[in-house]
Amino acid sequence: MSFPRIRTLMMACSVVWAILLSGCALPAPAVPPIRDEDCVQAYDPDTDYFPHKTAIEYAEGFTLAYHRNYKVLEVLSPWPGAETSETYLLVQCGTPRPAGFEDGVHTIEVPVDSLVALSTTYLPHLETLDALEVLVGLENDAWVYSEDIRARVREGKVRVVGGGATVDLEAMLVLKPDLTLAYSLGFPDSDVHPALRAADQSVFLSTEFREPSPLGRAEWIKATAAFLNREAEAETYFNEMAHTYHTLVDRVPDEAARPTVFVNTPWEGVWYMAGGNSYVANFLTDAGAIYLWSEDESTEALFLDYEEVFAQAQDADYWLNVGGYPDRMALAVVDPRFTEFAAYQAGNLYNPDLRISDTGANDMFEGAVVRPHWVLADLIAILYPHLLPEHEFVYYRRLSE
Repeated sequence: MSFPRIRTLMMACSVVWAILLSGCALPAPAVPPIRDEDCVQAYDPDTDYFPHKTAIEYAEGFTLAYHRNYKVLEVLSPWPGAETSETYLLVQCGTPRPAGFEDGVHTIEVPVDSLVALSTTYLPHLETLDALEVLVGLENDAWVYSEDIRARVREGKVRVVGGGATVDLEAMLVLKPDLTLAYSLGFPDSDVHPALRAADQSVFLSTEFREPSPLGRAEWIKATAAFLNREAEAETYFNEMAHTYHTLVDRVPDEAARPTVFVNTPWEGVWYMAGGNSYVANFLTDAGAIYLWSEDESTEALFLDYEEVFAQAQDADYWLNVGGYPDRMALAVVDPRFTEFAAYQAGNLYNPDLRISDTGANDMFEGAVVRPHWVLADLIAILYPHLLPEHEFVYYRRLSE
């Protein structure tokens, strides 16, 4: 959620960002050279250059293996429907590239000193790892919630480069980042990585947005950390966060006492209901909800019409993620039939839009990616107010009259 904007139904209308150049390139943010202390000065084949290693526990989309002077990071399905994986060879700066790897392997020296992030979901990785200094470019600052990052754009330390078909190739060539964090939908007309790789730029295709579990999605911070040699920081943060998450899950009651929940609103006549094994559905289950489409096994959205949803959810206790509606009245104006749901009549409508910037950027699609424990606490406080009586909501708010 931004899961990259184009990939979420709540952000179905993406903003087209284009920079028109008037014959000369705009100045690029200064990119520091690789620091001497980051590179090996005298290579020893018997030395383990990665003393801090991390294990992958929840993420299903990538694997990470360590060797003495290189790491092998494999993205198992780099785009929907991909028949092959992508392998990234992360070689410690100042040491030789190992033999035995095919030409299709993407080789990147680590730690990287500069990178471009083409989704807001990668930005909290850098903030959490205290690595904002490596960020030199992003897709669109209007979509960024973090004031620290927006300030870096204003100061000229980070450049807006667009994304997908609108990416500013000239700006990317000027920046020459060590790495670009991007994603692929499997559509050549909209994917950015073919053009960047044709220009000899290194691109890592993240699939965190396809992870079905909140902790699995958050664990992609470890993939980013591998490029920065900051696994120790990632491991410490993730373990503490996951412990808090599990502690919250343990507080919810057994299934017999759980409230029923459904999500979303129709978009152009189609109600995109979260699949029963989706990220949203698993979040709700962890929060102690009975998600009304939990028996479905899909990780993708279900395409339903109003009648199908009403038949299943008319008596549901809660209606969450209702979209860009400021209050209940606005929802009723769009479709008076919405008032027939029991959740509407009880006032149990909630939306995750408490943290929104003056440009409309929603931190639910940014910082929340690495803070699923905050989201979970909000959900539990909605469903079971007595369990967290002192809770202050971070992302969710109740729709007013």
